[in-house]
Amino acid sequence: MKKKSTLLSVLALLCIALYVTVISTNSDKNIKKYPAEKKTIFSVMEKSFPDSVKKFFKKIRVKFISRSDEFIFDLVMPSTQIDDTEYKLSKYSNIDLIPLGPRSYIGKFDDNILIMTGTGTLIYSPISKFKNNKILFKQIKTNFQKLVGVDFISEERIITRSILVKKNILYVSYIKKVNEKCYMNSILSAKINLEKIKFSEIFNTGECYPVFGNQDGGYLADYKKNEVLFSIGDWDWESVGLADPQKKNNLKGKIISINLDTQKFTIKAMGFRNPQGIFYDKKNDIIISTDHGPQGGDEINFNKDTNSEKIKNYGWPVSSYGEHYGFPEKKMLDEYSRAPLYKSHKKYGFIEPFKYFVPSIAPSQVIKTKAFDSEEENIIYLAAMGYDVEEGDLSVHKFTLTEDLKIKNHLILPIGERVRDMFYIEELNKILLFLESSGSIGLLEKLN
Repeated sequence: MKKKSTLLSVLALLCIALYVTVISTNSDKNIKKYPAEKKTIFSVMEKSFPDSVKKFFKKIRVKFISRSDEFIFDLVMPSTQIDDTEYKLSKYSNIDLIPLGPRSYIGKFDDNILIMTGTGTLIYSPISKFKNNKILFKQIKTNFQKLVGVDFISEERIITRSILVKKNILYVSYIKKVNEKCYMNSILSAKINLEKIKFSEIFNTGECYPVFGNQDGGYLADYKKNEVLFSIGDWDWESVGLADPQKKNNLKGKIISINLDTQKFTIKAMGFRNPQGIFYDKKNDIIISTDHGPQGGDEINFNKDTNSEKIKNYGWPVSSYGEHYGFPEKKMLDEYSRAPLYKSHKKYGFIEPFKYFVPSIAPSQVIKTKAFDSEEENIIYLAAMGYDVEEGDLSVHKFTLTEDLKIKNHLILPIGERVRDMFYIEELNKILLFLESSGSIGLLEKLN
């Protein structure tokens, strides 16, 4: 038994080494040619392994890498102009963040940048270090793995859904596994200590969904006083077949505000499919959110009257500018009978999106700032994932708005990777991007 265990451990380490080598050889410093790889040699090989072996490899891989005290990000692309725009991008990579994610999320505490991976590894680095050729991140020890379950974490890897720092407290959105047939959106919190953090759960929806999926939202955003905003997806409505996003007696397809003192919540908006980005514009009192449509129909939405007790309705799954997956090759009669996806929102009593995208761009985080560009107009930056840069995926979208919040100009900055999260760093006047295609962080800045 001991020999068998040793052999499996050796094989696991060999596979990790192969995995690292493959990712390293895929690196490309040319922003215009960087491929968004969906597969690696390791992922292809892994499919041929028995399920028990694959599960073992995943667990060993996560445990092995997450024990590191330090994570060094190497400068793999110096500041490079993005096409003929006024912007340039530099990129720092650490391939360990791929098996620990691949998604990760960004936060800020005092003069430090925090990054939390999909598997819950939490690291930080002083902002002052972001001017070097290497950026050293140190790990903050937490009880995340113990609290959430290492088997669950290593199997799914994308447990974390977002992080938020508010008043020296770190809030973590994650998917909680109650049992094999019960998953739900949940939030952990802890007072920040750069050496060790002990999380505890402060909120969950209390609604069980039968399978772990990707249409669950889970984004956190700062809101008024002692409140935060929290997005919840429809949890794969197409498969379940129930139009829960249009019902007020559940939290599917909703954006809610949570009082951090009482943990009581209020539904602010409904009718979403998979909202993965939220930003609260304090100056104009607007909740800006993004939503993943079906086959096309991704949206940016504005909630302009946040004090109203009326729940805003954005239409899903009744109205959408997208189509059900498989259309038009497949008739999809059952899906369209339950959800017609009308090509109007207003006509059917819903709020029209501020902007919609056909084909889809897989929008993630959205932020609003005029400081980055030193312009007077309102400016929104939208991160896009997807896999086709020609369609506006793998990019950052810049929307310059008029005083009455109409689109004045739309500029697409091709990044060449899936941009999972972004955060404006005032001290550097740069936007920090998490690039999940290669386990990298990018610094977007304007040319002098």
